[in-house]
Amino acid sequence: MRVLRDVFAHFGYSLEENFFTRTEPFSKMAVVNKCIDTIVNGYILKADLVPDVTCKDFLAVFRRKFCCEFIADERDMTVSVAFLGDMLSQPPSTDLTGNMTAEPTFSFKSQKDFRRVKLSSEHKVDQEASDSYDSVKELQSRHETAVFCYVDGAFYKRGWKGLQQVETKIAESSMDYDIGDEEQVEEVSVPDLQPEYRILRHVHEYNGETQTRTLGYYLYVGDYVTRHSKLKTSNVESDDEDYDEDTKASGNPCILAFSFTDNSHIAGTAGSVSAYNLYSQGLGVPAYGSNLNTRGLSKIWDYSLFYWGPDGVFEKFYRQMDLLRRNALNEVKVKLLLSAHEKMNIPVSRKVCLRSEEFFLDKLKFTLGGKDDPLETTMLTVSPGTPLSEAASIEVKLPMMTAEYHWETRSETTDVTWVSWLVEDESPYHGDGEFHTTVYPPLPCAELVGSYYAEQSAYIYQGYDVVPFSGYRYKYKRRRVWLVCVHN
Repeated sequence: MRVLRDVFAHFGYSLEENFFTRTEPFSKMAVVNKCIDTIVNGYILKADLVPDVTCKDFLAVFRRKFCCEFIADERDMTVSVAFLGDMLSQPPSTDLTGNMTAEPTFSFKSQKDFRRVKLSSEHKVDQEASDSYDSVKELQSRHETAVFCYVDGAFYKRGWKGLQQVETKIAESSMDYDIGDEEQVEEVSVPDLQPEYRILRHVHEYNGETQTRTLGYYLYVGDYVTRHSKLKTSNVESDDEDYDEDTKASGNPCILAFSFTDNSHIAGTAGSVSAYNLYSQGLGVPAYGSNLNTRGLSKIWDYSLFYWGPDGVFEKFYRQMDLLRRNALNEVKVKLLLSAHEKMNIPVSRKVCLRSEEFFLDKLKFTLGGKDDPLETTMLTVSPGTPLSEAASIEVKLPMMTAEYHWETRSETTDVTWVSWLVEDESPYHGDGEFHTTVYPPLPCAELVGSYYAEQSAYIYQGYDVVPFSGYRYKYKRRRVWLVCVHN
């Protein structure tokens, strides 16, 4: 939060204590730096450590990502932070019923005028997943067993290659928040880059062989930036026509991450955008295990910087805004005659009351000095209409996450004749005993209980006796593997 304080201090304001400064992990939130040659000249410039954005865009990252507003007090030269959730939970600041000089007029929206919130980041890293999706509705229609992982924020589906479980990433953690409902979209575009967790691997040659060492899960922020040297990352070719001085000096957008310290982490302190401790098991995110959603890892705080999930940006900061966009914010116009004290002291971030109904102020008009005539004020309703439209949680949109049934493997090994082994094994990997096809079953349900699904066979042979002058005597076997649907 140091950079945020410095931005306001530059303009002569001091930032008051607020949710960001007193709530973990936001009190430890940092701006991630992509520049790799900040110290090449023997000193460090602060300009090399901060994003290549204007102060306006930097503040817009907070305003749009966390649904808040910075409110300046010109008298005390202070800045407070107002969140929509706080504005809705606080009681009205004043009752303006007695100030009305005429009956209010209501303008109700038609169904097509209501909106739902879509959240996205303007910058994204190159993705590992092979496909991308416009909404979670589209994702689920193409992968009915998709799940959202609370730990790394990505979407996965589970398959089987024989007895081996295979987890396939189908969408990245930076996927836009778009629930895919019928309402028109009110898009909120955040001018930041959403980092993603990736496995860091070290590839090297040893005795003529290529060896790969897995170092763990780390935040991936894309290509590095250089400012004071001609250093290039390995994926930038020296003859790349697009790599010039302008490219070298740019490409450092605003990236937010929580600062997290854990003794099991190789560096002690690392950046995190998750609510879970990815490093509690040494290597980072382990295999799924029994829990598809949390992977058995410990939760360290109640917030993440993913758009999705119960700890994510939408659920923590935007659900109430989405509810208002879908069901309320109808326009109300009323003429008010305000006293001099009311003109100067009605807070813009608090609700007001008319005849026991609560409203947000949209446009408050009044005159200073001269004749004090009533002027038309515009307000917005905050009480939702009926029927209520509400965004479903990710657990509802992806039924696999709360399914009462799951898939288990069964296997059987039988002896077969040499002729059967030779004729039946049509695999190009003849006789290796391995399963080479990954099977992705449908959503488990009560109707599938007791039935076999996706039976696979693999054939093996093994020598078990030595025959003089003839070599080995062989046994031939068939290994059958299939899936069954069982209740949790």
